[in-house]
Amino acid sequence: MEYRIEEHPAFTTVGHEIRTSTAGGENLSAIPAFWRDVSTDGRLGELEKLVPDGKVYGICIADANARDEMSYVIAVREDGRNTRIGAEVAEGRLVRSTVPSATWAIFEAIGPVVESIQETWRRVFAVWFPSTNYEHASGPDLEVYFTDQDPASPDHRCEVWIPIKTR
Repeated sequence: MEYRIEEHPAFTTVGHEIRTSTAGGENLSAIPAFWRDVSTDGRLGELEKLVPDGKVYGICIADANARDEMSYVIAVREDGRNTRIGAEVAEGRLVRSTVPSATWAIFEAIGPVVESIQETWRRVFAVWFPSTNYEHASGPDLEVYFTDQDPASPDHRCEVWIPIKTR
């Protein structure tokens, strides 16, 4: 698998969150359904207007207290310039998440988004981790989507970012 290793400082995001489970692959259908809902009801467009940098993040946050539970946040970076964001968070319409400073293994997923992203996740954990000197570090996993692309296109490109450390 092709990948690159990059270090990035911490950053803050704001977005919309769901809770789901990895048990029985529930997350594999719940997350795409969440994206459809957020895209069709206008929330995604509103997020993109808050910080129009051309990127939207899918943030996977494991629940430390429940083995199979996780949060998934569709978010944009908070840049501190939009004062409306604080009010949206305070009123519970958005959640704020901190992505910690980390060393990331970054993998490109190419193709229609649902199939390509799920296949990339599967290969990272089934093939890449067992064949490298890296292990998962604490922190969320990220999906990075570029807003100028058609998610159904066979040429669609996005990235999977996984925090890593050396074994």
